[in-house]
Amino acid sequence: GADSFRKLADFLSKPDCPHAHCMVAFRLGQTLSEHGSVSRGVCLRGADGLLTGIREHTKISRHADGTLWDEPPGGEAIALTGEEPVSMNCWGFQPALFEELERSFAEFLRGVGDEVARTEFTIPAVVDGLIRAKRGTVAVLETSSRWFGVTYREDKAAVQKSIQALVASGEYPAQLE
Repeated sequence: GADSFRKLADFLSKPDCPHAHCMVAFRLGQTLSEHGSVSRGVCLRGADGLLTGIREHTKISRHADGTLWDEPPGGEAIALTGEEPVSMNCWGFQPALFEELERSFAEFLRGVGDEVARTEFTIPAVVDGLIRAKRGTVAVLETSSRWFGVTYREDKAAVQKSIQALVASGEYPAQLE
């Protein structure tokens, strides 16, 4: 929502530091579908608030008793609180990231060989490499906004209703230009 974009704009409008990037993290409990499990990257950060990594959880759902669990196929179930900061790929990058993307994509292509059509090149993987190689930092900016999107066909009506409410409240315009 608008809060996420304000946080990104505030961070990126500060005096230029070419290797200081940011991301907006949502609370896990504010990003779930009522219609099935979701995959989310839980943000790990240091005491300085900088991202240290992203741990992927691939089958998160809310049980009837309200508890949240990641129940990956063939793996052990992990209890979650719903307060964990998660990445919804809302990033704020400095132009220096394009060099990192170019380098990472070339490495990715060399590493996948003939499997390129069945392999995914992801922004979180690039960010993880950037952090591990100490070529940049990523500040984790938290929002309390609810994230909404269509993970399942059944999510569409709720998303439409949420957008209509934002328009009715004046937070979003009726027509985007």
